[in-house]
Amino acid sequence: RLETFYERKIDKFLRYKFKRSNAEVFNRSKLQSFISALPKGYELRRIDEHIVNIPTLHKVSEDFTSQFQSVEDYLKRGIGYSILYKGEVVCGASSYSIYDDGIEIEVATDLNHRRKGLATIV
Repeated sequence: RLETFYERKIDKFLRYKFKRSNAEVFNRSKLQSFISALPKGYELRRIDEHIVNIPTLHKVSEDFTSQFQSVEDYLKRGIGYSILYKGEVVCGASSYSIYDDGIEIEVATDLNHRRKGLATIV
């Protein structure tokens, strides 16, 4: 096992998979209620050509766009949303990698903005 061989050199984390056939996973009214709970002063924005160039996006997680050949490639084939606070990206969810039947996503929140439900909203 990897844990035995590498001992303390690796971090283990849980991964989740959503099935397309389960419509309840993406209940639109429930998702809208999350967005409505966005704390005052925060703004939900799609990652576009402006957001992708804000340095704090990459400070929150370098992996939001790292698996794409370029920023232009990400904007063409990727998808993501961010939460801004005072013009700075403090949380994001983005396609980490894409493949024929789906995507893997990266979700991250700045340490100073955690425990506010931002990752759920984004």
